[in-house]
Amino acid sequence: MPFVVALAKKGWISQWLIVANMLIFGYMWILEVSSPAGWLALENQVVFNSARPLGMGLFASMFVHADILHLLGNMLVLYFIGVSLEERIGTRRTMAIYVLTGLLSTIGYALLRWGQDFGLVGASGAVSGLMGAILVLYPRDEIPMVVGPIFLRRVPVWIAVGVFIGMEVFLTILYQGDNVAHAAHVVGLVAGICLAPLFVRVGAKPSGKKGREADRKIVDSLRKLASTQEAKEAVESAAREEIDDVRNAWLDRALELTQCPQCGGALARSGDGLACRRCKAKF
Repeated sequence: MPFVVALAKKGWISQWLIVANMLIFGYMWILEVSSPAGWLALENQVVFNSARPLGMGLFASMFVHADILHLLGNMLVLYFIGVSLEERIGTRRTMAIYVLTGLLSTIGYALLRWGQDFGLVGASGAVSGLMGAILVLYPRDEIPMVVGPIFLRRVPVWIAVGVFIGMEVFLTILYQGDNVAHAAHVVGLVAGICLAPLFVRVGAKPSGKKGREADRKIVDSLRKLASTQEAKEAVESAAREEIDDVRNAWLDRALELTQCPQCGGALARSGDGLACRRCKAKF
């Protein structure tokens, strides 16, 4: 449902994923307290384990967490990393990277534990995939970071993710007794690093002086067409942005939120202007 809602409402998938994970955790907690038998039956379906490697748990386990600290840790990182990445590459690409790296981290962990009995839950592999994606795409951008009780508002991506990589590699090699799937985190991170360049086409959009001039013309057209406050804010964010990739991401966001004034169809870039996908009107 979070994926469907995000696409239908053109909202942030990162925020909908946080809501979904919290609601699912609350539901499972209530079920565990009120109906232990029902909770065990549900857990048998949604937890990924070695007995059923190809069951529903392969996907559903990404939305189930072991305890409140496990949930809050993943959701905090998802908010800081996911929203920042989604602003730059868009909802669909973020969604694709999240799902694929989550699945690959689970499969990779299962292969590393081949022949052993284990269970695996949590969004950590998918969240690690987003970390890998933002590291390879925007290593010098700055994001918030929490280090224990300390909250840092602006930390370069390469430092924030580098600290995470160092901790996970150290724990993966030297310590496996804390019941945390550190190997799944590392697999998800590597998957994000490898997949992100495939989804973000380097050089696909105009760059340099000519490209910036085309972007300015599109901004002017969108200013006339944007009818909602969110669309107007996206346009102004694009107008202020100096980094080409980030400006293009804001323009894509504004296009998603703006409709053709003649037929209500979706708009798309057409040269240095805009065109309606449905009625072909140009703006």
